[in-house]
Amino acid sequence: MPRSYSAMKLKMGTWDYYVVRMRMADLASEVKFASELNDERTLDEVIQRELKESRSKKQIVRYLQRNDERFFSSIVVAALGGNPTFYAIEAAADPRFELFAGQIQDTFGVLYFNDDQKTYALDGQHRRCAIKELIEGSAENPAPVGFSDETISVIFVIPPAGQSIEEFRKSYRRLFSSLNRHAKSTNKVTNIIMDEDDRFAIATRY
Repeated sequence: MPRSYSAMKLKMGTWDYYVVRMRMADLASEVKFASELNDERTLDEVIQRELKESRSKKQIVRYLQRNDERFFSSIVVAALGGNPTFYAIEAAADPRFELFAGQIQDTFGVLYFNDDQKTYALDGQHRRCAIKELIEGSAENPAPVGFSDETISVIFVIPPAGQSIEEFRKSYRRLFSSLNRHAKSTNKVTNIIMDEDDRFAIATRY
């Protein structure tokens, strides 16, 4: 069925992208894994790294269950097909925004997809897996009260119009590499300095 999202339109380099607000339940049902959308036959056709479900269903699920201050950074979603169309809100039509019209013109609006929309988690598939595990619910992994209606920031990355399948695959592989290759984990000293939940880290600081 057609989908529409309130969105903020941005651009960096050659990428047009949109920041949207999604309920956890909608993210779990609408955003897929790359393996569900792509029939990979060779290494050149792989568009996502292997999903380690044990990490999602244990470590990340426990984090979501046990922390009232739970928080995720934006999940980056590759949007395929769906003939995406952005309908901007005309700021000039509201006198309250007259002073800011130049800043927000063509920035806020609604992102619309038709029935052909396909989306998968380009960056954040393990977080999406943990969210889906809690939304589906089980005696082993009950969701926090009201979790399905909590919201998360999702970045939709749209391929340029007219891009071929091969060009799209290379672009998304390159983007995935850029998002993950240069990410650097915090070292042990920083973890001890910053951690407010690990009793040994807190004791070490004292």
